[in-house]
Amino acid sequence: MLADMAGIVLHWKLLEDMYVWYNSGSGHTHVLNPIAALVLQQLTERNLETSELLRRIGAVLSLETTEEFNNELHQTLSDLDELGLVEPLIS
Repeated sequence: MLADMAGIVLHWKLLEDMYVWYNSGSGHTHVLNPIAALVLQQLTERNLETSELLRRIGAVLSLETTEEFNNELHQTLSDLDELGLVEPLIS
């Protein structure tokens, strides 16, 4: 599968219960858990405000958006940012 983000193509494949993402921009390969992969998949479809992303992920997983859930997804976003797979947009 492919996802195009600002000219960088991300290739991904599911291997057992982990997702492997290759970033053509950096040349790095990343192994992500299913939640991180879902966050990245949602963001490759379109840019989303953090609150909308949290709502969508909660809906896909049929989870209530508790404070713990929000904290975990914020940490996932931070981790993906550190890996160079996402970047915050200032509106």
